[in-house]
Amino acid sequence: MNPERLQEIQDLFVAASELPAAEQSRFLDGHCAGDPDLRRDVMALLESCAATGRFDRLAGEMSGPGAGEPQVPEVPPPSLIGPYRILDRIGHGGMGAVYLAERADGQFEQRVALKLLRADLDSEDLRQRFLAERQILAQVSHPNISGLLDGGVTSDGQPYFAMEHVDGVPIDTYCDEHRLSISRRLDLFRAVCSAVHYAHRHLIVHRDLKPANVLVTPDGVVKLLDFGIAKLLDPEALASPRPETRTGVRIMTPEYASPEQVRGDPVTTASDVYQLGVLLYELLTGHRPYRLSGRPLLEVERVVTETDPDRPSAAAARVEELTDLDRAEPITPECVSRARGTTPEKLRRQLSGDLDNIVLVALRKEPERRYGSAEQLADDVLRHQKGLPVTAQPDTILYRSSKFVRRHKIGVVTTVAGLVAVVAFAVTMGIQAERTARERDKAEQVTAFLVGIFETSDPRVTLGDTVTVREVLDRGAERIRVELADQPEIGATLMQVLGKVYHALGLVDEAAVQWEAALDLRERTLPPDHADVAQSLTDLGMLRADVGELEEAEPLLRRSVAILRSGRRRRPVELGRSLNNLGYLLQVKGEHDEAVSVYEEALEIYGREMRASEEVRSGIATLKMNLGWIEENRGDLEAAERHFRDGLVIRRELYGSTHPHIAKSLNSLAAVQLRQGKLHEAGVSVRDALALQRRLYPDGHPDIGNSLLSLANITAEQGQHSVSDSLFEASMTAHVDALGADTPQLARVKNDFAGRLRDRGEFAQAEQLYRAALPVYVEVLGEGHPFTAIVKGNLASTLYALEKRGEPERLWREAVGVLRGASIDQRFAATTMLGLATLLLDRSAYSDAEPLFRDVLEILRDNLPESQEQVVAAQNGLGVCLASQGRFEEAEQLLVDSYTKLRDVGGFEPDSVQRALGRLIGLYEDWGRPEEAERYRRMLPGDGR
Repeated sequence: MNPERLQEIQDLFVAASELPAAEQSRFLDGHCAGDPDLRRDVMALLESCAATGRFDRLAGEMSGPGAGEPQVPEVPPPSLIGPYRILDRIGHGGMGAVYLAERADGQFEQRVALKLLRADLDSEDLRQRFLAERQILAQVSHPNISGLLDGGVTSDGQPYFAMEHVDGVPIDTYCDEHRLSISRRLDLFRAVCSAVHYAHRHLIVHRDLKPANVLVTPDGVVKLLDFGIAKLLDPEALASPRPETRTGVRIMTPEYASPEQVRGDPVTTASDVYQLGVLLYELLTGHRPYRLSGRPLLEVERVVTETDPDRPSAAAARVEELTDLDRAEPITPECVSRARGTTPEKLRRQLSGDLDNIVLVALRKEPERRYGSAEQLADDVLRHQKGLPVTAQPDTILYRSSKFVRRHKIGVVTTVAGLVAVVAFAVTMGIQAERTARERDKAEQVTAFLVGIFETSDPRVTLGDTVTVREVLDRGAERIRVELADQPEIGATLMQVLGKVYHALGLVDEAAVQWEAALDLRERTLPPDHADVAQSLTDLGMLRADVGELEEAEPLLRRSVAILRSGRRRRPVELGRSLNNLGYLLQVKGEHDEAVSVYEEALEIYGREMRASEEVRSGIATLKMNLGWIEENRGDLEAAERHFRDGLVIRRELYGSTHPHIAKSLNSLAAVQLRQGKLHEAGVSVRDALALQRRLYPDGHPDIGNSLLSLANITAEQGQHSVSDSLFEASMTAHVDALGADTPQLARVKNDFAGRLRDRGEFAQAEQLYRAALPVYVEVLGEGHPFTAIVKGNLASTLYALEKRGEPERLWREAVGVLRGASIDQRFAATTMLGLATLLLDRSAYSDAEPLFRDVLEILRDNLPESQEQVVAAQNGLGVCLASQGRFEEAEQLLVDSYTKLRDVGGFEPDSVQRALGRLIGLYEDWGRPEEAERYRRMLPGDGR
């Protein structure tokens, strides 16, 4: 379909959508006479939108203030609300009014902004949204955010809350009234970014950033207001679920809304970054990026989602007549520059270049192409102010060209267009690498076939239906199977590409089908040492490893390494990548020594490269991350953190901050920070990772599940048990949805969750989870794997607490046999040995328990302060064993030391202290030293009598 035809359809569609449904058919009869295809296409779009309620949603979301709300007479508020006396109304919104109030209970003097839910809004979902805003404000404490002071319910049941009253004016008004320079405006803007980034770190998206919600006090302090339509990225943090937005309730300001808000797509932190871009545009130029006043609703959507704004330097030079604001005179270059303390020409030069690029990067249509966070946007602004190079770069000609084409593809979702760009890039790189006519022909065939696949998204084919990425991929896979049966090389290449996209979307089974078929074709049609065969082996091998099929994965990855080692053409990048994948598999299997050897070989290969290309540096970063995991498993947490930080630095240099690798690196760093006890740092790392992943991935992606697991463990350490439990449940759901119910990833979540339940004394629930996880570890990793042994030890300790006899000893003995001397952090072995030794001690099997206690002390004294609970328990147990053999002098030192530590160091259970005291008394009685026994007996509660 040509662009002119598409435009004609769109124009008629927009015009007809503004008419009542009964008049649309007659309108089309008059405007489509003699062209039944045109009438059919437009009518199909209208019917599709009517069926989905799209117009109702758009009307509710994009109307002006008060539109879509019931028009009711305003009811004056009570003169007293809680301890506050109402003074005046200072604001009004869709859910209620904001009043200036003062304390009236005589406790102290204070003026507040009091927000009261409208009496006529008795809907439970709106009440929950109002209460959710109060909960959101309760979670934040930042000098640039108006904080929550109090809250309650009026006598007639209306909820209210009191906020800090900000005596200020909107930021744009403040800047203009004080004629602030561009530099001073940028200082204020960075303060806004700081507040927004703080909210994002607490998993809160504001969604309504505009000058009216950003006030500046007379002394120049920025205050961010109004979280009334904010969204929690971590809804589990609320006691009750947050309601979805209702049709008819205005949830955004169109002039500041991001493209995804206008479309009704999921909103993330990227939307706030876009709105910050709009705010910065207005502060710098005096104009908004788009002039939307008077446009029909669908035209507003088209402008915001498809039209590029003027560069700020150009916008500042234009004249704009205003019809929707409280000012009669137009906006002119002279008045704009005067408000900034300069001239039009100087202002244009100030905005040209860096500031143009910074603003336009923040305003990009695609969320993933904007700044990765509000902090990054602020950092780039600061770099500009300091005269340093900024990261923001203008769009390339190639990108702008592809964007122009996409602009005229009605019904094709933006992710499909992005997929085309990814595939085209891959093909182009293949052409550059091979530099042969044969490869060019092959690339052209691949491109032509892909274009044919995506043509199925043409509106004349879909009749207004939105085509998803999954549907396009499925259609493409079927066409490859049918149409390219006689072209195996082209077919295998396309299968490999589609498999990668399926895998990136978390569709593991579909990816496996494509990669298995591609490998089969390549093995039948290519030489056995061909690099394409190695590629298929690597991809399929790593997929098998990811789903826990380690025995099937290993021969595939070893074959890939062997092919690339012996290939006629040197391929260092491919060989390094293949070695890294093999090392990862060996690492998962617990064969750490061979894994390190393989990683070091890969690093040596990369190090021999004269030019550190992006692929080489990316490979080095991955190797650093994997070495970090080995060091963590071995217990060298400082070395692990160093490797993780090195890998993160390289990846940020390569990819910026908006890339899946950045999220993986942050997650790894969070894991080691958690084990080091750096809970705050771990929380910051994993929340940044989770926020990024939710921008990049659909719900249910396994990487999101991993981040939720990390956050669950962190919140559990912080004592937030209800939040932690919800996060564990969400992590399990994500892993089941992505990979299935019997994977090592899911088993790991169950093991961690069970450990937290066991620590809280919820042994029955912990047992169920351990019993569900253990068979998966046995099947995937084998009986002899350290991770399997750790889970056995965990289950044994739970069963022992439940006083179940027999099975705990068997499990502990099996676990100790594997963990003793294994290539893993020996603190795991010490925990298991201590459990078995304690069981033997309770059975008076002193000679069997003694060597275990000694092994525990040997391990832990090198790793933990002696006041740690496990060290004290081992000392006390060993003392009892020695006393039973009449070795009283050796036992005395151990029992006295352990009792003293239990008594003097906080955090131990009272029962543990009393038990140690009783054992010390028993020692002196058996030793024939009644005076010493009596001295310690007096320390018992009630004098022991």
